[in-house]
Amino acid sequence: MTISGDTWQTAVTALAAVAAYAAGRAQAAGARLGPVEAVRRQHQRDAYAAFLKVANDFEKETRYSTLAWASQRDNNQGLDSTALDHEVIRRCTTASDTALVRINEAVPVVALEGPDEITRPVDAVVDAAYELMGRAEVLLRAIERNDALGNVEAELNACSQKLRAATGAFTWMARGYLNGEKRRRPWL
Repeated sequence: MTISGDTWQTAVTALAAVAAYAAGRAQAAGARLGPVEAVRRQHQRDAYAAFLKVANDFEKETRYSTLAWASQRDNNQGLDSTALDHEVIRRCTTASDTALVRINEAVPVVALEGPDEITRPVDAVVDAAYELMGRAEVLLRAIERNDALGNVEAELNACSQKLRAATGAFTWMARGYLNGEKRRRPWL
């Protein structure tokens, strides 16, 4: 049995038409999903940026040097080192309470936007923020009991450094994810 040239041409034409149809459908699906993906990516970027802002604000608002400068300014440079430490700790606990609320408000949005490799560094930032707040509260109770404090500046700076490292890890992971790079968990 032989197949004529016209039959082959018809079969090839039909096959090409099916392939063109499938390619057109795929392209149309991509055209529909492209804008959706762009909007989703922008929501992720906005959520990550909002979280990063509140985490950085928390670190700045609870930083020893910032609080010490504000304490001295408000007291006309009249605080000795002990009084300065007491005022810094008092301000740190007040600032951390309000700033932690903002962090906790931003966390669910990042968690919803995901993915998991981004939400894990968020947990490290939150843990570091709670650790700083907890340390400040322990120091505040020590003041209330007239206990010796040790080096308040070094203790708060160590907590701030841990928070900055966690925030840096989140930033690194989020940037890589948004730019389409595969990154492993950094230095946490």
